[in-house]
Amino acid sequence: CRPCGDAYRPSQQYDCEENISCGIGVSSLTSETNRMNNFENLEIWKLAREICNDVWYFMQNTSLREDYSLKNQMNASSGSIMDNIAEGFERNGNKEFLQFLSVAKASCGELRSQLHRCLDRKHIEKEEFDRVFSKTIMEGKKIGAFMAYLKKSERKGSKYDQ
Repeated sequence: CRPCGDAYRPSQQYDCEENISCGIGVSSLTSETNRMNNFENLEIWKLAREICNDVWYFMQNTSLREDYSLKNQMNASSGSIMDNIAEGFERNGNKEFLQFLSVAKASCGELRSQLHRCLDRKHIEKEEFDRVFSKTIMEGKKIGAFMAYLKKSERKGSKYDQ
């Protein structure tokens, strides 16, 4: 999967002739304006939000709700994924965005470890574990691919635009 065009243009119009989702960082490109001006349009943020909601479901509907330490850690790490994507995007510079994406990717690994503990303590079933675990693997890969794209990009970010 390759990013189409210049996948990261905060506060700039995003023009994608193919109107496709590259699968790394950009989605919702079929709108009339095709704008990439907020983090909510990033596929990686949308998947992070989905993962966060999965963890919340576990916290509300399984015995995890009574394992306060693990519950709090999982809430923090899942939230860290989406929050660091958002904060990095809002910095409007690729270097800073890469730094925050690195933290978000690390939080994916942290959450995977916590999911193992959650399974081992019988808070969730194997099927639930597999479903969310695979999402965290995919998220880590998508963030990593998006980071590689940003590192190769000649564009520094909108705060450097004249």
